Amino acid sequence: MLDKEHAQNEDAPVKSKKTKILMIAVSIVAIAAIATSLFMYNKKITAKVMRLLRVVGTVELEADGKVKTIVDNMRLMDGNAIKTGDESLASISLDDSKIVNIEENSRAEFYKDGKKLELNLTEGKLFFDVRKPLDENESLDIKSSTMVVGIRGTAGYVWIDPVTGEESIFLAAGKVEVSNNDDSDSDTDGEGGTSGGSEPTIVKPVRSL
Repeated sequence: MLDKEHAQNEDAPVKSKKTKILMIAVSIVAIAAIATSLFMYNKKITAKVMRLLRVVGTVELEADGKVKTIVDNMRLMDGNAIKTGDESLASISLDDSKIVNIEENSRAEFYKDGKKLELNLTEGKLFFDVRKPLDENESLDIKSSTMVVGIRGTAGYVWIDPVTGEESIFLAAGKVEVSNNDDSDSDTDGEGGTSGGSEPTIVKPVRSL
């Protein structure tokens, strides 16, 4: 059952085959990812900088076009990228209330300017968990080739299908703002998606499966 504010979009025609936004209640996969994040938060992370907290399998850190050696609790700098291989995972603390997991066969770039954070997902899947609502002077945007997901305080996934290139969102809780990426001429579509224009769409998880 969709939220009332999105009911009018249920029968909207599909504008693009590449991007589709889906919303579900907490799934088993999301619960597992949230459990990972809770484990990390229990370590009393208080740093205000981006840090690599946990690495499983093959993980590369790209900086200035080069691959750097990864060490425990490594600090991520503006412009760094994380790339994972098969059966691999990287957990990153953006600050003391925000954690992201880069899932297997994925790549994401990290940008930070003061309290403004931007993650550019170029391939694969990214889990985000923002435990505290952002202040008015804060921002966290997750970008893909066709959409920008504005995070205010929620948990979920953004991913790119490696075969079809379809871009999707799963929300476990809270809500996000979704808008077209200014660098893309594609529209987002589907349940709660955008079908053109610059105004963001508020996306929430469904109340039941």
